[in-house]
Amino acid sequence: KVARSFTVVTGHTVKNSDSFENWCHLVQADTLVILMGMRNLEKIADKLVGYGRSADTPVAVIQEATYESQQVVTSTLANIAEDAA
Repeated sequence: KVARSFTVVTGHTVKNSDSFENWCHLVQADTLVILMGMRNLEKIADKLVGYGRSADTPVAVIQEATYESQQVVTSTLANIAEDAA
């Protein structure tokens, strides 16, 4: 399957706010790119599944991209927080 579109959002939250409250629309994206999302990875995954994205959705986490210390973890939306910890 080839994605026809992608959406890019930040994984950071705004202080004193539930910045993930409008993420219900993001489950519609063919490919979702979340920048700087490690700190909130578990919450992000839970919200996306809660809004209807399949827990079996393939996920890749790339940390420190382009550096020698780059790490890549692939998993599912249900398991990515634990696998990338």
